[in-house]
Amino acid sequence: MDELAGEHQTVDGAGVIGRGVAQIGTAFGRETSLITSQRSPRDLEAAMRKADVACLHARLPHQTESMINGTSWGWLRPCVLLVNMARGALVDLNALVAALQEQRLAGAALDVLVNEPPGGSWTACWPFPT
Repeated sequence: MDELAGEHQTVDGAGVIGRGVAQIGTAFGRETSLITSQRSPRDLEAAMRKADVACLHARLPHQTESMINGTSWGWLRPCVLLVNMARGALVDLNALVAALQEQRLAGAALDVLVNEPPGGSWTACWPFPT
């Protein structure tokens, strides 16, 4: 638990699952920002700049598609772990591959992809450790 305490967790998505993830993080001593990316891009940017762990639990209206992209990687610190358990299209996969190759984030945990089963551009991720 010492590894979790003191870290900052940003949870994007204030539905039942997002709120639950935020509560669990808080119980382990993490500072938590619970946001919804549908409110304001500035809110998303400010919360992502503080994150050690960025958890995506957002819906997928057109304004959140590829919300984690080439621009938003600039908001994240290299120590960040990105966790997407919501919708595959929230993350621009090509930008994710570039960020991993350039070591602009610590890692990514993806429970969902745009296309399942994976294929196409996803094969670019295979050189990374799983």
